[in-house]
Amino acid sequence: MIKLEKHSTEAITQLYSLINTDREYYSALPWANSCTQELLLDFFEIKKTTSDITYLIYNDDIPVGVIDGRVKNTAIDIGYWIGKSYANKGYTTEAVKLFLSNLEYKEITASALNTNTGSRRVLEKCGFILYHSNEKYSYYRISTLNIDSVVDDQ
Repeated sequence: MIKLEKHSTEAITQLYSLINTDREYYSALPWANSCTQELLLDFFEIKKTTSDITYLIYNDDIPVGVIDGRVKNTAIDIGYWIGKSYANKGYTTEAVKLFLSNLEYKEITASALNTNTGSRRVLEKCGFILYHSNEKYSYYRISTLNIDSVVDDQ
């Protein structure tokens, strides 16, 4: 069962182990190659001082990833990542739907690398609509009117 919770030092240590075991898998994340456990801990501490919304994704009480919303006025841009051994099991889709169920923003956006078909599929399953793309990224948004129908499908 997927749930979202605030971070703990122990959970961040477990997340770091996911990254450290297969950095190649996380190469799409610009920070992953230089990530240390200390930097990851600092990231979560800094997030506490912002208006951003950050949760760890848990599967059966095991931290398996992160979902984050960067707040800008009445808009939020979400991003997420999940451990390699937990990918392609529906956990990310479930986590995004859960995250969306608690949001009240006029505009909700997300982006994915064009080469990351899994992430793009997650966004589409969650009701996001592609509105722009370039050589590297696909940009999505969802209407707040569509969130209830997506979340109710959980």
